[in-house]
Amino acid sequence: MKKYKNRIKSATAVAAAMAAILSVGTPGGAFADAAYDAELTVREPVYGNYFTSEFETKEEALAFGEETNKEIYGEGVTLLKNENNALPLAPSARVSIFGKNSVNMLTGGSGSGAGGGGSVVTLTQALQSEGFGVNPALTNFYGNNALSGAGRINAPSNGNVVPGYITGETPISSYTQDVESSYESYNDAAIVVISRIAGEGFDLPRTMKWNGSSYASWGADATQLIPGARSVDDHYLQLDKNESDLIKYCGERFDKVIVLFNTGSQFETGFLDDPGHYGYHENVKAGMWIGYPGGNGMTALAKVLKGEINPSGKTVDTWARDFKKDPVWQNFGNNMVEIDGNHKG
Repeated sequence: MKKYKNRIKSATAVAAAMAAILSVGTPGGAFADAAYDAELTVREPVYGNYFTSEFETKEEALAFGEETNKEIYGEGVTLLKNENNALPLAPSARVSIFGKNSVNMLTGGSGSGAGGGGSVVTLTQALQSEGFGVNPALTNFYGNNALSGAGRINAPSNGNVVPGYITGETPISSYTQDVESSYESYNDAAIVVISRIAGEGFDLPRTMKWNGSSYASWGADATQLIPGARSVDDHYLQLDKNESDLIKYCGERFDKVIVLFNTGSQFETGFLDDPGHYGYHENVKAGMWIGYPGGNGMTALAKVLKGEINPSGKTVDTWARDFKKDPVWQNFGNNMVEIDGNHKG
């Protein structure tokens, strides 16, 4: 197997690795005998294929792709808040991970942004591999739907216009005394995971209402409050009631709360520093946008939390505290107008 150290570390390398995976074992996927330099050069086609793989097996290509994903992901994590040097966590810190979606984190978008077919490193596994202690009672609680609820549902299908969407967060009333008694042994920090779907073929909803049976109905019957939502006039890219309750719940029980935004888009994050926000608590000391990690990005995230990787990502645009005050709020999707049962305006 060839060494990785001289490989090109860029998006071009990702494309090369992907193409290698596709080409191995296919007609026209033959490999050139000549060594492949670190610089990309124009080559004559080999057996009718302009792409010449630098890998000899699919396993090599996959391994390189996984290493590249970890590198790109680690460098893309974006630090939004770090008060009183809450991060990095101390070595061997014992933490409690909160949020129903913490055991089912979004690894990618839907539609053409989706992936699959491989193993996924969970946040718990990644933290444990870096020497952190992780509260098993919470992991088991969220993994048991009979105790913590069914969680989020699948993303809408392409072309659907949805009035609102459930986050699937567990209500505070579901936390039992047995679960709460576990916090004392894992109280160095509470890590709260906030997840939001995103993908191809649908706009994220601008209300939190539905008709009680289908999230795809935009008709006049969509008047009911979505389970866990705070108001029908809220929207999907802000904290719902269960989430804001959870953040304040953690703030009352832990001196250090860290919020991870597992989203493919911007999110209303004003609660991180605005005492007037309905989700604010003074013990929320840190926040990071972590995007979608793919199959093994959590490995890099654990190193970020440990301080071995600098969360050097940057937001590429201004994140509004109130999306409704942004002019584009009035001019996307169907503008919340129903023309008839089959057409949206």
